[in-house]
Amino acid sequence: MKKATFIRKGGGILFLLIITLFGSAFIYKKGSKRNSDDLHDIRSSINYQKKNFVIYDGIRQANKPNLGKYGIKSINIIYEDSLLDKGVINYKKLDHEIWKASKNTDPICLDIESWDLRDSKYKTNGNKYITVYKYFKKKLPGRKIGYYGMLPYRDLYLYNQRSGANHLKRINYVEQWNAMNNNIAYITRGNDLAFPSFYARNKSMELWKWVTMKQIERLKKTDPDVPVYGFIWPQYWSKEFLSSDDWRFQLETLYQLCDGVVIWGPSKNIDDRKPISWDNNREWWKETLSFIKRYGIGN
Repeated sequence: MKKATFIRKGGGILFLLIITLFGSAFIYKKGSKRNSDDLHDIRSSINYQKKNFVIYDGIRQANKPNLGKYGIKSINIIYEDSLLDKGVINYKKLDHEIWKASKNTDPICLDIESWDLRDSKYKTNGNKYITVYKYFKKKLPGRKIGYYGMLPYRDLYLYNQRSGANHLKRINYVEQWNAMNNNIAYITRGNDLAFPSFYARNKSMELWKWVTMKQIERLKKTDPDVPVYGFIWPQYWSKEFLSSDDWRFQLETLYQLCDGVVIWGPSKNIDDRKPISWDNNREWWKETLSFIKRYGIGN
């Protein structure tokens, strides 16, 4: 497997430890001059070099233009509704999705989230994940395939660790999260790609960075060589879109840590279920275009 990520050069784990030490220098204060200083620190704290960073299009908004002309690439994101019937594998559905994916050469991200992996259930349901993955690989042996939010497991535990309520509960969610990742590591063993979830669950970029670094560190311990394409979402887990500063902070941070990102966006707001239409004037999109130009992405 090609070792394309900059994070692996010179030793991935050592790099992560060095980056973590710089964490205090990255404290982010929205709307202040400190923001630009943070971005400078991210670039200068490591031995920067140009890399083959890829942006994939996972946006489901209505009236979205063809983003390929901007250097953003296509990806096959296959959701569980297209794979399962009430939690049961439907091989006719799998065959249909495999047929559609065979019409292109884009990477494949499998997204199954309803199979419970907590406690002892991870053994039974984990085998189901492996079955689906192996079925795709058998039918499409040359394709790059990975699971969304499985390497490592999604970040909710980490946000719970830093929640205000946990000051009273004092639950070690990080310990639970690490134990869960230990249990399910065998599921993604051999996956071609990692698709961790880096969504902003609130407006704290300091917290977002901490959660992101925890996931990268865990991911590299599990599989130090797997290419990493983090899912990011230009909304704060609601209908409000990220500010230009916050979106830039995420892009610049992940440029140093990953092989690329998948920009995801639902067709409807999560909170009020109102449809979302594409808008070229949104701050996050303008910032994305600036980021693409700045690093020559897609050229």
